[in-house]
Amino acid sequence: IETDRETFEQAIAIYLGEVLVRNAPPFEWFVAEFAFEPDHYEIGVRRPLYQVMLSRLWPAPRERNRREQSIWRAYQRHSGSRDAR
Repeated sequence: IETDRETFEQAIAIYLGEVLVRNAPPFEWFVAEFAFEPDHYEIGVRRPLYQVMLSRLWPAPRERNRREQSIWRAYQRHSGSRDAR
């Protein structure tokens, strides 16, 4: 299946959200109005005192991703996991 980079990155963001909801309780899905455009909405995951909107999770290319673990690091950062390996 061929897809463009933006679509692929959006799919990976949604996948990360699903992993957080399933493996890092108490994360849950939610939808909120986009802050800069009335009547536009975006999806995210949240837990008490923390939320991640999943529409623009990867703002820049990952040139420094030599070990190809940037998604793992994003999971650790958002879930609060301290396990570096």
